Amino acid sequence: MGLKDRARVGTDGEATYGAQAPADGEHIFRIGEGIRLTTPNDETGNYSLMLPMIVDDESDVDNGNRFNHFLEVKGNDPRWARIAEQNLCTLLVQTGLADAVDTAFSSPDNLFDESIVAEVANMLAVKLTDSFIKLEVRTTEKNGKKNTRVNKSWPSPAVAAAIAEGTTGKSYG
Repeated sequence: MGLKDRARVGTDGEATYGAQAPADGEHIFRIGEGIRLTTPNDETGNYSLMLPMIVDDESDVDNGNRFNHFLEVKGNDPRWARIAEQNLCTLLVQTGLADAVDTAFSSPDNLFDESIVAEVANMLAVKLTDSFIKLEVRTTEKNGKKNTRVNKSWPSPAVAAAIAEGTTGKSYG
């Protein structure tokens, strides 16, 4: 493959640098290295759990494209943290890790509780990295800034089979 085949230059000569976000639609993602809690905002103290998501499907034109999925741990509106924690629980079920996290933290009432959230993030950085999930993403724009958002999620085909067989509890790819 030549240099021109690997370059990302449009027909008008425009080039975009940096990580490319996937196009709107459904993709198989691998959860990448770098799962972590963000640094709290100096003014508000708000912070999130960041999950790097990378399209990992050779048949997808967006293969290798990525975005960071942020789940708000502490924010201005506690409802968003509850929704984010619910989304994390859904992700854990769909990647086959819910049982392992439940066991490790004795079925916690809230994964984002300040007494355990750092431990949860550390565990996810080890156990969730390289797990697969199917996501539908869409790009939204607010105040001139584009954001990639998760609209729907499904277990990857291997996890769906494991759920059907009742053999979840580890990561399937």
